[in-house]
Amino acid sequence: MDSGDRGSDGGRFPVGVLIAIVVVGLAGYGAYWLLGEYGFIGDETPGTTASPQAESAVADDGRPEWLQGTSYELPPMTSPENELEPPARILEGWVWELADDDWSMTVVREGEGDNFTWLSDFQALYLVSPTEDLFKISDLRTDFDMNLVHWDPELRVAWIERGGKSELEQVIEYDLVSLDSTEDFAGSVVNSANVVPGGLANVEYRADQPDERELWVSFDPSGYATGVFWRDGSEWESSLVSDQIRRMAQQGLSRELGVDAWFDPASERAVYHGVFIDPDTERLADEMWVVHDLASDAVDDTAVVQTPSDDCRPVDGPRSGTFEGDRIVADCGGTEYLLDPYGNEGPVER
Repeated sequence: MDSGDRGSDGGRFPVGVLIAIVVVGLAGYGAYWLLGEYGFIGDETPGTTASPQAESAVADDGRPEWLQGTSYELPPMTSPENELEPPARILEGWVWELADDDWSMTVVREGEGDNFTWLSDFQALYLVSPTEDLFKISDLRTDFDMNLVHWDPELRVAWIERGGKSELEQVIEYDLVSLDSTEDFAGSVVNSANVVPGGLANVEYRADQPDERELWVSFDPSGYATGVFWRDGSEWESSLVSDQIRRMAQQGLSRELGVDAWFDPASERAVYHGVFIDPDTERLADEMWVVHDLASDAVDDTAVVQTPSDDCRPVDGPRSGTFEGDRIVADCGGTEYLLDPYGNEGPVER
């Protein structure tokens, strides 16, 4: 049979196959049109996206941003019995599930009391949402000025100072759910100069360190540092420098019970300066510089720091000294200098 024989399959396209392809193609186009007509397939133009306004309209359901994506509704307002109370919402239990570092906490104080037994007419502790919604946690006693020191949204505890009546102002740990107070919350990790009957006084949160521990500082009634300690979750850790400063105070190398201090939590460094002022001449008779590694707790009391005068102190207060690079910033005779506690280089005017 030659190649021109019409009965051969070779070199011919079957008509039946062609018809089948056409039918399937038409069916596919019809299905695509139908899906597109009813919104299941949208037009896609390369390089285009939904506008921010459109996305916002979809995401914003009228509730505060911190409630978006949850099934919760804003709790109702409280019904205050005291006219001094600010407008606030009821603190329902689920609110704590959403509270994180974007939230804050505040003490609201109103009135002056009798300025003797009662220092205010109203005091209460409030949780504050990122959109400034107030949630009342509890009323607070009014025989002290209660001040917030720090709080932990994960552990749901706060540290509150009982102030206004003493140079040593006690700090208590306050459970934000059970509303129970713990006075001796850090045990023996704090310098004995800050221990008061039943608890601790004159302590403050300073900063978070890179190692994820919180740096806390203790201080005497005049504000001089008496030591440091750390919080790691629910655990408290003491520092060797607290004992060092206590010994300096016993030797007279201190201002009252503490010393000047410079802190750089970001680089985990601190410097302390104790002095002995001759009571007869009122001049510097002896001094000690101490450098402190806040990561390892290594303490070196042999540091030598060159100064332009004998009266160098932290610029921003006795325990609020700062670093600039590897130098500390000090006020020496009314002029600011950068002092070198590590390389024994001379002072540089700032």
